[in-house]
Amino acid sequence: SVRGDDYERIGDTAESRTHWVGNEAFMNMSEGHCAALVVSGGRYVCSIYGERPQICRDFGRGSPACSADRWEKRPEGRTLVVV
Repeated sequence: SVRGDDYERIGDTAESRTHWVGNEAFMNMSEGHCAALVVSGGRYVCSIYGERPQICRDFGRGSPACSADRWEKRPEGRTLVVV
């Protein structure tokens, strides 16, 4: 989630880059990844790298922890069905 200090650090674009679920803010997603990621030189780079939320600072891009966090926050909900 995007904390208060993250929201402040993102600055003027925070409102358009995030969405609220109850009283928690989250970065907007696009095609399964953070909408702040843009393609540059054939790879994804963060368009707000210097202002990125703390969770992005804590997780390495594409790391297992990052993937797990994305899975948990996917739009379909947080329920995992194992068949």
